[in-house]
Amino acid sequence: MKKTLYSLSKMKLHFDIPGINEEILSQSAIFEYQTGELITKQEEIPNYFYFILSGRAKIMTTQTNGKRLILQFLKEDDLIGELTAVQAEETIKDVIALGETICLGIPKKIVDNQLINQADFNFFLANYIGKKLLIRVDHFKDQQTQELKIRLIKLLLEITIDDTYQEKHTELAEYLGTSYRHYMHTFKFLKDSGLIIKNENTYFIQRKEMENYLNLKE
Repeated sequence: MKKTLYSLSKMKLHFDIPGINEEILSQSAIFEYQTGELITKQEEIPNYFYFILSGRAKIMTTQTNGKRLILQFLKEDDLIGELTAVQAEETIKDVIALGETICLGIPKKIVDNQLINQADFNFFLANYIGKKLLIRVDHFKDQQTQELKIRLIKLLLEITIDDTYQEKHTELAEYLGTSYRHYMHTFKFLKDSGLIIKNENTYFIQRKEMENYLNLKE
């Protein structure tokens, strides 16, 4: 992880955040993460409130039996720590970078002492949390209405970095709400259909072919 003061970095915000001014940005930092690095860690109180400027990440939790579950995938313009900011949860979950991921980090004390008291910022958070909830609702709805191969293709198109498959089969099977056996059967179908290519120990998705497949099915 590389940390640079926002004022010393070359990164600039490409979207407006209510309440965020130059004074707050001067106290904020740019964080650069590589694949697999933790942006936040479960059961630890974060020191920053994050905005993803570029890249992707995934939210994960560890159950009492040690099982790891993917809860959601994040992308550019997503927030990290919004539920902690509104005191809906005390500690954040694991958020792990997928590929090179760059975040703006605003000190939590600024969020707690200044921003959270501003109506525009609260509306911004409420709007984001509502949209995030709808994304999760759609995810579970798709589990009931779309066949697994379609959901897997859509997911791979969304989350792969440089078209490279990096996730664990078991974790994606859980995320998609299916058995490991059914997942692997579907994964094999995608390989046999030429939508996924294996090169030594790495799988590559064929993005154009996958998009064409979806267009034929819709």
